[in-house]
Amino acid sequence: MYQQALCSALEHTINKALSLNIDEVVLGKLEQKTLTVILDELNFPISILCLYDAQSNQNKEITSTAKIVVSSLTERSDCTIKTSLATLKALQEQQQLTQLIKQDKLEIEGDIKVAQQFIQLGQSLNIDWLSALAKHIGDIPTFKLARFAKKSLSKINFVKEQI
Repeated sequence: MYQQALCSALEHTINKALSLNIDEVVLGKLEQKTLTVILDELNFPISILCLYDAQSNQNKEITSTAKIVVSSLTERSDCTIKTSLATLKALQEQQQLTQLIKQDKLEIEGDIKVAQQFIQLGQSLNIDWLSALAKHIGDIPTFKLARFAKKSLSKINFVKEQI
């Protein structure tokens, strides 16, 4: 039951992030590609499928829609990664792919290019959080909140330096 809720929440979050992206994201390379991640901390796999559809409307303009579907099905996976959350964090920080594979902390089966393309998709997101927030609470509260956050962050950094 909780795996469906987790997959649904993850799918909604990814698709919302893609819709808020201010740069155009090209998902053509990932069309119908599936990345499956099996984490030691979870009892089920997470499969991420990219559905990309280019359509033409009445004015002969071509529009493309992309949607990420997240499920726990592993029937067809282009790339499967078996690891733990700690290893993913270490991989992001240290960029030691081959060493983690040799230590049996990371297993990759299938086309590694699919995994790299999904990672590149996540890294290429460029979201203007202030304008997204301003749509919900207005410009003035967003400005004041951003200014407060900036001042708070500078004070926290000052305290860290002092300690």
